Amino acid sequence: MNILGKITSIVAPAPGGGGNGHGDHGDHHQGSDHQPSSLSLSSLSRPPPLHSSGFPEQRIVELNLPVSAVAPAAVANYRPVVITGNLAYVSGQIARDESGGVITGRMQTESDVAAGVAGARACAIATLSALKGTLGDLNRVVRLVKASVFVNSSSDFTAHPKVADGFSDVMVEVFGESGKGARAAVGAILPLQSVVEVESIWEVS
Repeated sequence: MNILGKITSIVAPAPGGGGNGHGDHGDHHQGSDHQPSSLSLSSLSRPPPLHSSGFPEQRIVELNLPVSAVAPAAVANYRPVVITGNLAYVSGQIARDESGGVITGRMQTESDVAAGVAGARACAIATLSALKGTLGDLNRVVRLVKASVFVNSSSDFTAHPKVADGFSDVMVEVFGESGKGARAAVGAILPLQSVVEVESIWEVS
């Protein structure tokens, strides 16, 4: 499907929910991050959370996010997730809709940002699925260390950080402040014409 057409409900924000580069920039442009959501713990009998949002598995349900318990399959000769020590490296996740089709498109003007944000949210869902499929439980996530967001864009597009917020906002909704890590957002030509691709590094227990 083309991202500049109708966006599937997989990437619609929940009600009430809020390339390698250095720093947060797109084609060497700066960006910003957003505030977290909060969660009231429903049971004092559960062990203390490792992250500021409470329990991510509970947040996934509350936010009605379609996170799979199976990590997305690798499409070439690599592993979707590699864990070494207390770090999980998640390979680049492209934007896919609920049917598994690639969400395609190329950011050219400011009017394309909303479509790019939707694609970045889809990458966030894929990343959470990769983590859950590998770890078995998202409550094992301690924090996001860094996300590298690649935006399929023309050379004169400058709103890469706004697009990248689609990924970052989901992680803050799920993990609270622990979902806000270092970030890079850069322009790129992406495989399968995906509108966005995100690779990330996580601290896990």
